[in-house]
Order: sequence, then structure tokens, then C-alpha cells
Amino acid sequence: MNRKNVIRTVTAVAVVVVLGWSFFYFSDDTRGYKPVDTSVAMSQINADNVKSAQIDDREQQLRLVLKKSSSDTDGSDKVITKYPTGYAVDLFNALTAKNAKVSTVVNQGSILGELLVYVLPLLLLVGLFVMFSRMQGGARMGFGFGKSRAKQLSKDMPKTTFADVAGVDEAVEELYEIKDFLQNPSRYQALGAKIPKGVLLYGPPGTGKTLLARAVAGEAGVPFFTISGSDFVEMFVGVGASRVRDLFEQAKQNSPCIIFVDEIDAVGRQRGAGLGGGHDEREQTLNQLLVEMDGFGDRAGVILIAATNRPDILDPALLRPGRFDRQIPVTNPDLAGRRAVLRVHSKGKPIADGADLDGLAKRTVGMTGADLANVINEAALLTARENGTVITGPALEEAVDRVIGGPRRKGRIISEHEKKITAYHEGGHTLAAWAMPDIDPVYKVTILARGRTGGHAVAVPEEDKGLRTRSEMIAQLVFAMGGRAAEELVFREPTTGAVSDIEQATKVARAMVTEYGMSARLGAVKYGTEHGDPFLGRSMGTQSDYSHEVAREIDEEVRKLIEAAHTEAWEILTEYRDVLDTLAGQLLEKETLHRPELESIFSDVEKRPRLTMFDDFGGRIPSDKPPIKTPGELAIERGEPWPQPMPEPAFKQAIAQATQAARSASEGTGRGPNGSRGADANPGSHPDYGAPAGWRAPGWPPPSERPQPSGYSPDQPSDTDESSEQQDRDVSRSNPRPTADERRVAMTQLDSRTEATTTRAFDQPRAEAAVRELLLAIGEDPDRGGLRDTPARVARAYREIFAGLYTDPDAVLNTMFDEDHDELVLIKEIPLYSTCEHHLVSFHGVAHVGYIPGRDGRVTGLSKIARLVDLYAKRPQVQERLTSQIADALVKRLGPRGVIVVVEAEHLCMAMRGVRKPGAVTTTSAVRGQFKTDAASRAEALDLILRK
Repeated sequence: MNRKNVIRTVTAVAVVVVLGWSFFYFSDDTRGYKPVDTSVAMSQINADNVKSAQIDDREQQLRLVLKKSSSDTDGSDKVITKYPTGYAVDLFNALTAKNAKVSTVVNQGSILGELLVYVLPLLLLVGLFVMFSRMQGGARMGFGFGKSRAKQLSKDMPKTTFADVAGVDEAVEELYEIKDFLQNPSRYQALGAKIPKGVLLYGPPGTGKTLLARAVAGEAGVPFFTISGSDFVEMFVGVGASRVRDLFEQAKQNSPCIIFVDEIDAVGRQRGAGLGGGHDEREQTLNQLLVEMDGFGDRAGVILIAATNRPDILDPALLRPGRFDRQIPVTNPDLAGRRAVLRVHSKGKPIADGADLDGLAKRTVGMTGADLANVINEAALLTARENGTVITGPALEEAVDRVIGGPRRKGRIISEHEKKITAYHEGGHTLAAWAMPDIDPVYKVTILARGRTGGHAVAVPEEDKGLRTRSEMIAQLVFAMGGRAAEELVFREPTTGAVSDIEQATKVARAMVTEYGMSARLGAVKYGTEHGDPFLGRSMGTQSDYSHEVAREIDEEVRKLIEAAHTEAWEILTEYRDVLDTLAGQLLEKETLHRPELESIFSDVEKRPRLTMFDDFGGRIPSDKPPIKTPGELAIERGEPWPQPMPEPAFKQAIAQATQAARSASEGTGRGPNGSRGADANPGSHPDYGAPAGWRAPGWPPPSERPQPSGYSPDQPSDTDESSEQQDRDVSRSNPRPTADERRVAMTQLDSRTEATTTRAFDQPRAEAAVRELLLAIGEDPDRGGLRDTPARVARAYREIFAGLYTDPDAVLNTMFDEDHDELVLIKEIPLYSTCEHHLVSFHGVAHVGYIPGRDGRVTGLSKIARLVDLYAKRPQVQERLTSQIADALVKRLGPRGVIVVVEAEHLCMAMRGVRKPGAVTTTSAVRGQFKTDAASRAEALDLILRK
């Protein structure tokens, strides 16, 4: 609530209270009289101690002014008392008998007092009614209950970008399009496209939905409001709807903008499914949200992004196109995604060279991005706890166990017998899984207690699977029942340690029967409609969708599956009882065994055949003809290379072909993609720069009889000024947004462009035309006196500023000497002048370049290093890439043992625009080889560089 409003309200209430108190205080004429008992007053009358008296018959009140005070009146000479009804005459007679002065009062009360008695309660009720009405109807009224609690992210907050998001490339691509639409709407509007009104991100917890929203906030460059679904609902009816209205009102005032609603299922659950009656505040809030998202009101430029873990319980009206046009699944990352997530979260952390992140990605199947981030963080905490400086592979392994099972219970003291039971129990799981086909291989087994478990066996799939066969699920049941079978076989009685195994086996078996239709007896029918969302209350009070007889058959099939798995596990352990004893002994000795040790123990264990008792297809006979082979399988069979990945989808190819055809038609016939004139009939007379239909400007193109300037190369002299009138051309080109893969490839090419030798030539006429068009675009006249020669001058300046684009870096470093030098060569403070590719304004500073020659002792001329810096600086650049390109070029040509490059520069884009921080210096570094692996060498070089 606004502090000013609070102060104003408290002040008004205080004034009213003071005025009321003052009125009643000063209107009280009994002030100064001491209340006494009636007997005390009568004794004063009988003692002839009354000077004057006042009888108030209406209030039955007697006031006495005494001749002198006494102890009975506590020293007061004025007393007041009450008398019974009907005694006024007796009092009057008694007072007159004592010759006291007597007066009577008929108190009719003031008109103002009477009004206050009746009007004040009425005013209080009216005030309360108005206050609660304003609380419901206005967002900024009634203590702010109806005001939206959405937070607008400020520009000063740390930004998350799409580069910080890994493992969900498809979701990033979809959201990138929205960001691109907000920043470059013209390309989409030219095709008649409309920006999506809403985007729903759904998926399991921890997969990165909120992280994606933060990345959109960091990338979009528009106001971003964030709120939780639970923030809409309050105890007061109507507050939620009021907050929705206020939120969208704020958003419209800041259009274009993005609203992010986290956990929207708190307010968007399906209507009519709840339990209980009466007015449902949540439904009223949802109705208002539906109206704001796609009602009669205008919502241009407001995009709603929402996240939920439960899309199945959302109201269908909320999910329809026009409200949430785009529904993006955010699922658990696959193997490539887990690798990318681990790389992102391990960036900047000292990971040991022996730590296998790829292997870690393979062993963490099913983990979400949040789980993987927690693994890296737990490993860092464990390393810090042990005063380590490098995160090792065992630390990562321990971190995985902590995330899955919880911290190790070191203080738990168990008996030798219980430890033996645990060893046989976990050994039973492991042996049963090892002997079964169609099951993931066991990676590790341990009897160390973690969380609520006494031990566990970990089976890790060798590859991500989207489908599971009936045989695989039966093998999983055998794996689950292996522990119970071992207890019964060895100790002749079960324990409570198998409770979670039985629960998991029952869940799998029931899903096979009721959800996946894997029972021939019950057929391919789904039984039950409310799995996973019982709190909706949809089936409360309604009958099940199957009969009691079918329910009994379901229970029988589930029991049959589990009993078959239990029997199979028993037979495996009975057959390999000696192996089970060996495994239990190793577990008691070492506590944890990994895959290589298990392979040694299970060297004689053979895979058992599949269980076939459930391979019943209801009289249908499967074909004996095997399925066809995939291109990859055929390649392996023939000894050929693995097939190339599939090209882009057909629609992308069709769009690319149509676009290319339209461009070809535009170049050949002079017609653009939309049929408008885009070129002259004689395109060979001068270059076609794609100007709009009928567009011309003075001074361009040059007269046809005049020779065209030749392309620029570094060895050619500069052109002379051209003063003839030229004709400008539009040099804008369409720039379709690349795909995620294309962006990654493009960045890789930019980072490794040190060896690229271009044959492009500088196009002087086109550069001049572009400058003229820019002057026209900003509202200037390129033909006025001071600007007439500016296009030619700027073009020549650009030819010099970007001359590095036309020089091969290898040609600069082609001179080397064998000096047998094996110490550091350092050139400090090489001046550089470059151009920021983001704003095409300059940045300038110095570069420090050092290298340690390789084993052959080859060095290059000192001037070559300076020329190399100059070459890369004379390109559209970002300072980070410039630094890396210099270092990589030296690595490629000289083969040194180490390279270090430090660039210090001041950027005019920070001084003359934006944050406007003149004097701020940006320092970047690139280290290769020995300087990257040896901290002492790196520190020595940096000390020499920074020493003035």
C-alpha cells in the first residue's frame, strides 16, 4: 500500500477520534463532582452540610454542593449520586427541611448530541460498506487489496540470456521468435503474421520453465512483469479479478511488454471441478483472466507467458488459440542436453581434467536441469568442505548420490546382522538385473545408508529411450523383486526393507494392465480416467468407468505379473547362489561396487530367456518377417560411413526454394517478390542494390558512360573524390532469423575466422549510396554544401577502417626465424583502433601480446605481431572475439607452447550513448597452452603486462 495513503488515512481517523472525544468531554456538566454512595449523600443532608442541591429527575441523579468537605467525601465539597425511582419528592422535602438551596433539571439533551447518537453508527456502517466496495472494485482503493502484485523487472537486475539456457533448444527457438518479433516486427508484418498472444510453458518441475522466462526478460528489451498464480487469490471475494484487471492495465500502459505468470495452475484450474459450493473466488479470477486475454478489450502488444507443471488440469478455455496460441513442452533433457547443461553450470568452476562430464551425463538419465545444476553445486560444496581446490570425478559421483538419495547417514549404527541383510537384499537386485535381458545395465551397488534407504543399486541406460517394451517392463519387475527374493531365499523370511520395491513394482504392473493395455486378458483398454489428478474432484460421488468384475480381473492380472517376476528372481538367485554370496561378501567388505568390479563377479552369469507367459495376442499371430533395417543399421552392416543427418524439414526447404526463386525473378525481370518493380530493365548498366519500386535519389547511379570504380584491394591506391551527381540506392536487405543450429554454426565460424582468406572487394559505389541513404533516413539533405562530398569521404574512410577484412592473417605471419628461444616474448601496449559491430562506433586502446615459442624455437618479427593486431582490429568486431582471434592466429602459425593476449579498450558506445560512462575501460584476455594450464606462468605474464 502507498505510504502516503496510509498516513492520510491514519490522520483522518485520529482527527475524528479527537473531535468526538472533545465533544463528549466538554458537553459533560458533571465534571468536578465526586461520585459517592447514596447513603453518604443522605448522611450529608441529615447533617445539614448541604449548601445547594440539584435534582436531575430524568437521570435520577443528585448533585450536592457541601458546606465543607469530609473524609466520607474524600475531601471533595461536590458530590454526585444516584437515587431510586420515585424518591425525588422525598429528597426535595428533606433538602428544604434543612433550608438548602434546591434546583431541578429537566435534561432534554442537545440536538447535536441526539443526532450524533443516531447518525454516528449509521455513518460508521456506511464507511465500512464504501471501504469494502472500493476494495473489490478498484485496484488502488481499499488498502490496495485489489492492486496487482506483479513485479516489473528493472534494467539494473542481472540479466539471464538464452546463452544461459541449455538442453531445451526447441523451447529457446520458439521463444527467440517472440523476442525477434518484438524487436523486428516489420519482417513478420510484411507476411501478415501476428504475434502470439500467449505462450504456455509446461513440463515437469526443474526443467527450466522459469529460467526460460528470465532469459526472455533479459533478451526482449521490453518491460517484463512477473507474478505467481497464487498472488491473484485472496480471502476477499473479487480481489483476484481486480488484480487481474490492474495487471493488464499496467501492461497496456507499458505496451509492448511481456507478462509472466508462474504456476498458473493455481488460478487456471478447470472450472466446475472443485469440491464444495458457494462463491468460488478462484473461478471469478479465472473468468477475468479469460476476458483480459481474449475479450472485447484491446490487448495489442501484451504477450502473456505462463508456466505450469500440470497442463492437464487447466481449463480448456484457457488453452484455446487466441489465448495461449503456443504451447511449448519443456521436458527433461536428453543426453546432448544434459551435456550442454553440465557445461553451462560447470563454466567458471575448477573441474579436474580427469572428471568425465560426458560420462556423468550418461549416468544421470531422467535428471532435470535443476537436478544437474544441484549436482555441480553439491560437488563444489563437498570440495570446499574438504578444503580442496579442484572438483574431481569422485566428488561429482558423490554429488549425484546425494541428489538422488540424500546425504549419507554416517551416524547410523546398525548391527552386523542387519548389514548382512542389506548386502543380500541389494545383491539380489543386482544379480536379478544382471541375468535378465532387456534391462539397463547396473552401474553401481552400495549398502551405504542414504536418506530413507539402507542401500541402493543403480541401473543406468546406455541411451535415452522414449518407448519401453513389455519385456523391458517385466525385466524391471524382476529387478524390483530381486531384493525380497534374496531375503526369503537366504534368511527364510521377508523384512520391511522391500517396501519401496513393492510399491514401485505394483505401480509398474498396474500401469501395464490399466494404462498400456499389455494384458491379453483385459485387452488394449484404458481403465480409470483420473490417474494423476485426484484433487480435481471430478469423479467424487460418481461411479467408476469399469465394473467390480473388471476391477477383480485387474487385481488378478497385477498379482500375476508380480508373482511371475518374483518367481523369476527367485530362480535366478537359486541358480547363482554362490555368486550371490560372493557379491554380498564384497559389499560387506567394500560397501560400494562399480561396474568393472561387478563384471568380474558376474563373469559366469548368463542372460536368461525372456518370460513368454504374457506373450499372448488374443489369437492374433505375429508375423515371422523381421522389420526393415534403418539406414544406420545398413551402414554398419555394409561397413559404410554413418548416414548424414536429415536435412531441414520440408517446409523450411520449400520456403528457402520459394525465396530463392523470388530473388532470382527479381534479379532477372526487375520484379521483387511481391511483383513490384525493384530494378531497371537493363540491370547490367549498374549494380542492383534492391531499391524499393520507383525509388531514386540525386547522384546515384553514376552516368552509364562513366566507368565504374574497380573493387578495392589492399595493394591498390585510394580513389579520388567523385564530385559528379550520383543516384542513391536502398541498400537494405532482408535478414531472416537463423535457426538455433545456424546460430551455433555462425558463432563457431566467427570465433575461428583467423584463417579465412576472403576474395571480396570493397564496393566503393555501393558504400557511397548507403551513406547517402543514411543521410536521407535521418532527415538530412545529402546535396547541401557541407554534405555533398561526405558519402565519398565516408566510403574511403570505411575502406581503410575495415581493410582487415581483405587481408589473410597467414600472410602477415609468413616470416619466421629459428632462434632457438624458449622464453617469453612479450610486446606491450600496441595501439589499436577498431569498430564495435553492434553500433558501428569505434573503440580504441592497447593490446599486450606474449607467447612462449614451441620446441622448435620459432619466432616471428615484432612488427608482425603489431600488424596482426591491426589486421583483426580493422574489422567489425567485439572485443572478446578480437582478443581470441589474435591468440588463435599465433597458435596456428607459430605452434607456441603458450599464448597470452590482453586487450584494454575504451568504447565510445558506452561514452556517447546508452549508459554514458566515459573513461570506462574494458579488459579482455585470451590464454592458450601453457598459460592456461600453468597458473604460475599465467601470473608471471600478467605481472609483466600490468607492470608500468
